Amino acid sequence: MNFYSLKVQDNPFTERWRIFCMLKIKRDILIFDDEIKERLEFIANYTNKKATFKNGNVVNIIDTNLHYIEPHIMFIGKHKFLFFNYNKLT
Repeated sequence: MNFYSLKVQDNPFTERWRIFCMLKIKRDILIFDDEIKERLEFIANYTNKKATFKNGNVVNIIDTNLHYIEPHIMFIGKHKFLFFNYNKLT
């Protein structure tokens, strides 16, 4: 549906919301290595701060070829640090 082909009485926001609700989104959790977690915790402990971690996700929109990789997040105080973990291929 073309955005400009909407009728005048239709609200563009609700029409876009209907289209968005039809999408099927699949999320897969990314697990990061304990080695990188230990390194990042060492950095946080060095500065006397407590770090909390959140795993990243691979977001896939079903029936399309669109994928998005959400990075891992490390919270230190009110700051967010985003990072990716690249596995060693053997």
